[in-house]
Amino acid sequence: MKLIRFLFLVSCVLLSSSNTFAQKSKARIEILDNAAFEAKLLHIKGSIIDLRSASEAESGIIPNARIVEWEGDSFKKIAKELPKNQPVFLYCGGGYRSKEAAEWMNNEGFTTIIILKDGFDLWLSEGYTVTDRTGKIIQQKKNNRNNKPSTTYE
Repeated sequence: MKLIRFLFLVSCVLLSSSNTFAQKSKARIEILDNAAFEAKLLHIKGSIIDLRSASEAESGIIPNARIVEWEGDSFKKIAKELPKNQPVFLYCGGGYRSKEAAEWMNNEGFTTIIILKDGFDLWLSEGYTVTDRTGKIIQQKKNNRNNKPSTTYE
């Protein structure tokens, strides 16, 4: 009887420790269209990461974004310096690299990852605010009601 209790306890401990070990941190990952992404940028403070190459970013960036090319080692090195408990906004040209980066960040323990669904190309073509790397406005989104420029993102 003691042996059965002992084996039962050992199996319980092993099962609970293996479940704890196997569980990865699961981030809240949101994939948003342009309007929802912009709304989040206006109301939530976080890091904005442009995953495109420097040459792709010549066409402009979302205001206050940091260009951190997905290809190579620079993204992982810089991402590890970001606070994992603060939101991270990701975008690339069309959405694919953002999803890959979000998966990697999820495995690294980031808690909130927000992806621009169709990427920067659609953002630009739909007239959302775009700056150059120095912050100079290239394209200013107009407010639909009074045709005034909307605010930039911080």
